[in-house]
Amino acid sequence: MIRSGPHKLIWFADDEPLLFDMEEISDVLNNLAEQTENAPVVARLSNALHAGRGPVAINQEMATKAARRQVIRKWETSTNPAELMRWFDPKNTEHI
Repeated sequence: MIRSGPHKLIWFADDEPLLFDMEEISDVLNNLAEQTENAPVVARLSNALHAGRGPVAINQEMATKAARRQVIRKWETSTNPAELMRWFDPKNTEHI
């Protein structure tokens, strides 16, 4: 996901991207990526999002993160820690 100005682009590895105008209430829930006049915005934000990384590298990164989350979830269900929110994936810095 990337946001620039009023636009928010959500990119999926196996599906079409979604584009929203976060300043227009009527467009917050409408996918503007389907409209041809928004193709330059989709291209610009997609390029910025993928700068220096190709789809293959992004897919590998997503698979690695998913595998780490699965290990932690398996540990959580097998140990039932008292303070579940304390435990997180140290390789994942999204929580910081």
